[in-house]
Amino acid sequence: MKQAVTTILGLGLSVMLLSSCDEMTRFQQESYACGYNPTGIYEIVLRSTKVGDDAVVTTNKGEEAMEIVFADDSSFILEIDGTILRINRDTGGIKVTRGTRFRNLTCEKAVFKM
Repeated sequence: MKQAVTTILGLGLSVMLLSSCDEMTRFQQESYACGYNPTGIYEIVLRSTKVGDDAVVTTNKGEEAMEIVFADDSSFILEIDGTILRINRDTGGIKVTRGTRFRNLTCEKAVFKM
């Protein structure tokens, strides 16, 4: 009887530890949907959150890859051809800078994990 209780408690504890482990995620994707706006940026998809990797940005001209030049727990910075996107991971806010012009966007963040 004592061995059965110990086995059940051990299995229960193991299941709790494994279910709370975020490091077991095989795939994670963050996306920011901005809708139609004057900047022409509709959606940003980040399949990787490492500096040097690319994010897919859907604009009114189609899809293009932007390099991640900075990443931490609270923000990303993407850049290509003089366009800089500063993404706030907590609020979904995006600051778009093109040359000397900038604009703030409010986007909806979605995270997909597998």
